[in-house]
Amino acid sequence: MKRDIHKRGFALPTILIASIVMLSVLAVAISTVTAVRSSINDQYYNRLAKEAAESGIAMATYCLENNGYTPQWAGKELHPNTSCSGGAACTSTASCFVMKKDNFRMTYTVEEPINTASVQTLKSIGKVELIRQSNQSIWRTIDFTMKARVGADINFDKVTFGYSDESGGAFFFTVGPDGKARATGANSNGQLGIGSRSASLSPSRVNLPNGELAQSVYTSFLSRGNNSFIITRNGLVYGSGKNNYGQLGNGTKTDSNIMVKFNIPSNQHAKYVAVNGDATYVLTVEGNIYAAGRCTGGMLGTSYTVSGCADVTTPKRVALPTVNTSNQNTIPTSEIVTDRNGTMVRMSGGAVYGWGDNSTGFLGQGNTTSQSKPIKIGDYGDSGKPAATQIGFDGDTLYIVGSDGVLKAAGRNSYGELGHAGPLLNFKGYCMDNKSSGTANGNPIQAWTCNDTVAQDWLITSDGHVKNASSGKCLDDGSSNDANGDLVIQWTCSATNINQKWEVNEYGWIKNIDSGKCLDISDPKTKGNQLMIWSCASVEQQRWYSDDVPDLLPVDMPSGSGNVVAVSTDQWFASILTSTGQVWGVGANVNGALGSNTTNVRQMEPVRYQLPSGVLAKDIYTASLGLSENMSNTFVIGSDNKIYGSGSNTKGQLGIGSTNSYRDVPVAMGVINGSSIKAKDVISGFGTTVVLTTDGKVYTVGNNNSGQLGDGTTSNSSTPKANKYTNVVPVTVF
Repeated sequence: MKRDIHKRGFALPTILIASIVMLSVLAVAISTVTAVRSSINDQYYNRLAKEAAESGIAMATYCLENNGYTPQWAGKELHPNTSCSGGAACTSTASCFVMKKDNFRMTYTVEEPINTASVQTLKSIGKVELIRQSNQSIWRTIDFTMKARVGADINFDKVTFGYSDESGGAFFFTVGPDGKARATGANSNGQLGIGSRSASLSPSRVNLPNGELAQSVYTSFLSRGNNSFIITRNGLVYGSGKNNYGQLGNGTKTDSNIMVKFNIPSNQHAKYVAVNGDATYVLTVEGNIYAAGRCTGGMLGTSYTVSGCADVTTPKRVALPTVNTSNQNTIPTSEIVTDRNGTMVRMSGGAVYGWGDNSTGFLGQGNTTSQSKPIKIGDYGDSGKPAATQIGFDGDTLYIVGSDGVLKAAGRNSYGELGHAGPLLNFKGYCMDNKSSGTANGNPIQAWTCNDTVAQDWLITSDGHVKNASSGKCLDDGSSNDANGDLVIQWTCSATNINQKWEVNEYGWIKNIDSGKCLDISDPKTKGNQLMIWSCASVEQQRWYSDDVPDLLPVDMPSGSGNVVAVSTDQWFASILTSTGQVWGVGANVNGALGSNTTNVRQMEPVRYQLPSGVLAKDIYTASLGLSENMSNTFVIGSDNKIYGSGSNTKGQLGIGSTNSYRDVPVAMGVINGSSIKAKDVISGFGTTVVLTTDGKVYTVGNNNSGQLGDGTTSNSSTPKANKYTNVVPVTVF
């Protein structure tokens, strides 16, 4: 057989060529792998350099926050091994680095901030140095520069303020655009959610679980700020503070000084939180309200047997009508008002529902029966009827503003807070009675069994008259000889007859101005005895009070005052804003809180808040702690953008540069001048006043026992200040 020597000779070159190609492919592959590895390494080290720069920003921010936002490292630099005072450049010691490994080390340099228009700009240079292990020399350096702004370039549009009469202090929260909540002030119940129960003299960051970001914060500003709640941007609810009734809604009754989850159903998304202190109500986007906490008096509203009820630690739905999108009166608004053992909610269609301990008759049903299932109050929102536009509630008395401009009220009336004529009861159990509903001058006034007749309806007027509703005549010390035992009659009302002028104090005395003696019952054991005057003494037959009214009745607004547009109430008194820019007040006028140039404690007839000529009211706010002489105030934002305050000032809460005991004529707060600094909102309680201005600054004044003024001290201030800690702004990285 003949062999093909040409084919045999071709085999070796082919193999050589193939080998060369394979080697080339391998070289390319190795080169590609090396490039990929180098790229990965670059990304890794660049990330480390960025983290080092972030560490520098974090340290600089910490240093600023703890020194009133004044840098301590002027002319120096911050490094990992320096204090906030700064120092020289880093050495090779281990403490100089954020991290040190055999083959690299991380550090940072933060220069002195650049301060421009109250905004401080930080510059942090993060550095990674790659080290040769053979001789520890640096063979490569990777830098990353990061800048951040710290200052007043971000403003607040809301401040959440609260106080507790149990812990004896006030506090407030702000939420920045970075989703971080910060808290300052009293914290004895752990309500700030910062991991302790110590007061915070500067804003402390509230840490939410799982990296959640805060959307809004809620607490109680009606003396029941025992806990606080945050709604996150994901619609979840977290709370901290007192939990003795399960009001944190996390399935326990254990207090918490960190934020724990309020367990609404997973298919619900939180929209608003109403905080009672003993119970909590969460409104969801889906239109349901969930309650947890104390069950006393039916206050949870979840429909249960009140007697012997059990507190609720896992939230239950409030038994409002089932949501029906075609019926607006089945959809609750965010106007949920709650205090002590009662709660009210205004519905989207203008109806009002309420529930709870109805012992004062605030549910307006003509009785004092407690309700654990929400009941409809009045005919608001019904076809052809006015819609409720606002509700106010102080725990004992309910106020409803209607779309017709009429204000109605029901409940407690001990200090005339219902604003209309009603029975005057003696502590011996009898009512003041115009005998036989007589209309003649000289008709006797007697003590008689209370019978809900117009003959027993009396109005204590702003000019000191005690006027009967049936006759229209006034209580009169008839004989004018000022002797003990002089009988009291009715007579045509006279502005000049001093025998008809009476003064009512907080002890229940009705004292005649002329004689200086008190209204008395001659025989407190027998009805039908005519009333008389007698030397004032601490005896029950000389003590009188206004009876509660369990029916929703109009407040007797003066003619020409305009339609009622808003009401603000706290314990036992209320301020009323009308469409004409006037403010009128009723109820307990402690230290002249009603601003009417009087200190008559029991004010049954609305009296006008005495704003300066030409100034109209834009908004109103009331604050009280019962009959406390230190804590009763009314504040009005005027059309001149100033704040006018009346009432107590022992803590300096009126902001007038002094601590005079009280002002019964409104006075303008200092600093908030109405031109360059304009008031947007005002909140007050426990002798602390917080003002939010139109440019987003927070001013605080008054009581500072827990550091709530945000100036880093516990010293009171009578001058409003935009303190460094109350106006802290989150760091903005760019």
